[in-house]
This record gives sequence, structure tokens and C-alpha cells, in this order.
Amino acid sequence: MFPSFYQKILEKYLNNKQLITLKVLVYLLQTQKDVRIERLAANLPLPIEQNSRRRHIQRFLNAQKLSIVLIWFDIIKELISKLFIPDDLPAMAKNWQESWYNTINQTSQFLEYQENKQVNVPDKLIPLLELCLPYYEKLNNYCFNFD
Repeated sequence: MFPSFYQKILEKYLNNKQLITLKVLVYLLQTQKDVRIERLAANLPLPIEQNSRRRHIQRFLNAQKLSIVLIWFDIIKELISKLFIPDDLPAMAKNWQESWYNTINQTSQFLEYQENKQVNVPDKLIPLLELCLPYYEKLNNYCFNFD
């Protein structure tokens, strides 16, 4: 179910029971459309009551052994080492900057800010919009334009 390098890293930090629990939870997450803990607990194949299964899942997911610092950094480092080109290959120089910025500028997310633009924002998101607008305006000042 997991790639071999995942398995190797996870075996360093999790005992056999925890590893099996993780595999079963990943399988359930892939097969269930409803991803609530209650639903996962109902489908977790453990011979204990559903409330106990729910608490088992919560304790497992909150365990220090599943922390980002311990496990996931190792997995990310391994992924990076597998995905990146080795240093001994010659680098190909290409002027990508202009075409990249032109592509970015053409997307709707990076259109020039319009003061009187009419946007329907739900009332519950207005505080978030007001919080984000100063950052948007600050970032907009750094926008490159190759026109």
C-alpha cells in the first residue's frame, strides 16, 4: 500500500500495531466518501466498541510519533532526493522568467487590482477579506509586468 521508502521510514518510528493502524486508516480514507472520525470508527476493523474505536483513532492521530518533525520531514527529504535531478547533470540555461511572468499575469488571480470592482462576498467572509486586502495590495506593488 505504501511505497517502500515510506514503509522503511514509518517502521523507524511506529511499532507494528501503529503501522497497521495507519495502513488501515489510509485505506479507509481512500475508500470512504465521508471522512468523519465517527464514520472511520464504524469501519475500523477492531473488535472493540465504536466509541472505543473513535477514541483509538483520535489518540493515534494525536500521537507524537506522527508529528511532522519526526516522520514527515524524513519522507519529504526522501521524496526530494528521488525527484530532483542529480548534481552531476549539466544545467540547461533558459530564459524562462519573461514567459513565466507573462503566463502568471494572464491568469485571473493576478489581474490588475480594480478599485470599484463588484464582487459578491458572503457576509461571513468579509472580515477575512478586510484582513487579506492590505497584504494583497502590498504584494501587488511587487508585481512584474513585461508589457
